[in-house]
Amino acid sequence: MNITATLPSAFHEIHGQLGPIPKIAYASIALEKLVLPEGLFDDKAPALPETAVTVVMPILVAKTGQRDNYVIIDGCKRFQILKGKFAVSCTCGIFENTLDLKKIGLLRMLLNDGRQTSLRESMFFYKWLQLNYSNELFEKIAQEIGVPIFDLKPLGSCTEDVLNAIADGRIALRNAAHFTALDSKDRKAFIDLFNGFLLSQQTQREFLEWLPEIAYAQNISLSELLSTEEISLIIHNAAFNNPQKIEHLRELFFSWKFPAYNNTLKNWKTLAGATTRSILENDPSSRIVFVPDPAFEKNKLEVRISIEHARAAKELFEKLSVVPQNTWARLIYPIEE
Repeated sequence: MNITATLPSAFHEIHGQLGPIPKIAYASIALEKLVLPEGLFDDKAPALPETAVTVVMPILVAKTGQRDNYVIIDGCKRFQILKGKFAVSCTCGIFENTLDLKKIGLLRMLLNDGRQTSLRESMFFYKWLQLNYSNELFEKIAQEIGVPIFDLKPLGSCTEDVLNAIADGRIALRNAAHFTALDSKDRKAFIDLFNGFLLSQQTQREFLEWLPEIAYAQNISLSELLSTEEISLIIHNAAFNNPQKIEHLRELFFSWKFPAYNNTLKNWKTLAGATTRSILENDPSSRIVFVPDPAFEKNKLEVRISIEHARAAKELFEKLSVVPQNTWARLIYPIEE
C-alpha cells in the first residue's frame, strides 16, 4: 500500500462510501447461486493451489437485491476450485443486508489489498474505479488500496489484445501507447514476429516507433512490411542466435528508416574491405576486422586483429601505421556533414 499524506482523507472517503458494514452470517449455499463480480476478477490468472485451507475457508458473498444470486466479494479462486471438484454447495459468509455493486467492489479491493495482484487484475480495479467515481475520488481510493495509477494510466482505454500482450510480458508497460497506436492486424503481426525474442524495453520502443514510419514511407501496411523477405531471412537464419537476429533486424530497420545511412554503410564497407586487403596482402594467416559503432552513432572504431607468429605482428602493425590519416577518419566516422 502506498503511504502518503493523502491517505487519512482517502481512508475516510472510502468508509464514507461504504457506510455501516452489516453483520455476517454463515450458511451453505449452492454453487449455482454464486456469481463472480463483473469486471473485478481475472479469470486468466493462475489457478490457486489447492490446500486444506483453500477448500474449507468460507467464501464471502452478498446479495444485491437484483436477483436471487449471491455476488462473490472474496474467494473467486476458491469458488473455481470447488467448481472444478464438481462440488454442489459450499460454506459462505453472507452479509445480512443487501449491498449495491459499488460497495461490493470497494469491499473486494480492500480485502485484496494485502496480496500481490496481477497486472490484469490491477487494471480491472483501475477501470472499475474510473467508471464508478469522479476523478478526484477515484485517485484517492486508488491510492489507498494500492492501485498504481501512474503505471496503469496508459492502459485506461486499451483493447483486450493490448492488455493481454502487456500482461503476458510481450509488450513493455511503458510502450503501451506506441503499441496501442497500431491497428489490430499490425499489432498481431508485431507480436507474432517477435514472439520468443527478449526485446529490451528500449529496442521494443525503437521498433514500435520506426516500423510504422517505414511502412508509411513505403506505402504499405506494417503487417505487410513485417512479412518481407529481408526480415524473414534474418528471422529464419539458423546461423544467428536470438540476440544476433535482433541486432541484424535493428540494423536493417535503421537502414530503411535512414536511407542515406544505408548508402554510407555500403561506401564504408567498400573502404574497409580495400584497406584490409592492402594491409593483409601476401599474408593469408593473419586477420583484421574493422568494427564501427552501430549506425555510426559515435566516433568510434574497433580493430580486431588475429596473428599466428611474431613476424606477422611486426609487419601488420607497420602496415597499419602507414594507413593515411584521412582513411582512418573515414573509417571512424564516414558521415558527410
